[in-house]
Amino acid sequence: MSYTAITNVNGHDVTTGEYAIVQPASMEVEIEDISSSDAGRTADTVMHKKTLRTVYALSLSWAGLKTAQAKKVLQRFNEAEYFPVTFLDPYTGAMRTKTFYLGNRTIPLYSAELDIWSNISFKIVEQ
Repeated sequence: MSYTAITNVNGHDVTTGEYAIVQPASMEVEIEDISSSDAGRTADTVMHKKTLRTVYALSLSWAGLKTAQAKKVLQRFNEAEYFPVTFLDPYTGAMRTKTFYLGNRTIPLYSAELDIWSNISFKIVEQ
């Protein structure tokens, strides 16, 4: 079976058409439990986690993009402060949509003469 890492960003199909972007070369999924402020270990060494919510963060990276491709990727993820993304969720084995915000972007240039960026990488974090 073949999967696509990301199919929709901010209501736009990013697999075909005018909003299409190159699929990420790498996608790392972080699943984090948010615990209550009074969570922790008690004197008897028992952990009291008190999970309030579980949130996702996706670390995404693209390699060897031309400037036009890099521009499209960056624009897709920077159209709004918060935006829905449909992604392949390894926890469920299916596509899942969650609302994220964009973290810092790292974009080192490989060669201006060749019009190639080494990579683009950033993290999106669930709201």
